Amino acid sequence: MFVDEIAKMLDLDGTTSKTYSAYLTSGKGFYIEGKIKIINCSSVRIDFSISGSLHSVLGENLKIKNLTTGSMTISGDIFAFFNSNKLFL
Repeated sequence: MFVDEIAKMLDLDGTTSKTYSAYLTSGKGFYIEGKIKIINCSSVRIDFSISGSLHSVLGENLKIKNLTTGSMTISGDIFAFFNSNKLFL
């Protein structure tokens, strides 16, 4: 996992259990790394817990393309990524 590799290079082992990284590519793809638990999944909204915090992705034709231990890729027309406190897009 990318985040763990950076933490190891910086000698920060164990600090990534409560952190995550998210990358949006031109509104068509979304990649996230961290401790992921999917809560709800539909073609217009995907809700998930990442490192203990609830987040959502809103859009159209949303699909989970890749799901592995510690990472997830979502494709579709992405309008917003937010948690209960803050809108990121």
